[in-house]
Amino acid sequence: MSCIKNEGESNAFPPLKHSPSLKGFTHLATDGVYRSFSSRGEVVDYKQLSPAEIASMLEFFEKHIDSEAFQKVKKFDGVDGRTVTDLEQLLHLGPDIRPVRFRE
Repeated sequence: MSCIKNEGESNAFPPLKHSPSLKGFTHLATDGVYRSFSSRGEVVDYKQLSPAEIASMLEFFEKHIDSEAFQKVKKFDGVDGRTVTDLEQLLHLGPDIRPVRFRE
């Protein structure tokens, strides 16, 4: 799930460092980690989210996406990003949770 670039619109998004080119984006992966990416797909920053923080982000998205797309958020049930502690996993996402544009 990609986040809106103007994070000032909501307190639901934890602050992350941005790509120096400012052409990157943020993404909440199904492992519960919110990451900032460069335009080339490199992780610039990350935050492991608690279930409450994930719920806050999802609540924001529920207001801004259609209900059919929102049904996909069930994959976040029971997810606690704070359990992701392996640096390799934090910086190099597996193909099943990588943002769509970097799955090739």
